[in-house]
Amino acid sequence: MKISIIIPYVTDRGYLADAVESAEKAIKFSNVKGEVILSQSENGVSYNLNRGIERAKGELITYLCDDDLLPLES
Repeated sequence: MKISIIIPYVTDRGYLADAVESAEKAIKFSNVKGEVILSQSENGVSYNLNRGIERAKGELITYLCDDDLLPLES
C-alpha cells in the first residue's frame, strides 16, 4: 500500500517545514510506502489541493494543512 499526503499552500507562513516533517514521520511510523506532495501556487488552496491529487500516486490520499501536524497514529 502507498499513501499520498498532499500539503496545499499559497505562501509559507512559517509552519510548512513542521507540517512536512510530521507527515514524513507518520509515514515512517506506519511502515508503509508514502509520498509527501507540496502543491503551491497563487491560485488558492483548493486549486493546489486539486493539483496535488492529480500528481498523487498513492492508493490512499489525504491532505494536511500547512499549519497542522499529522499525528503518528494517523
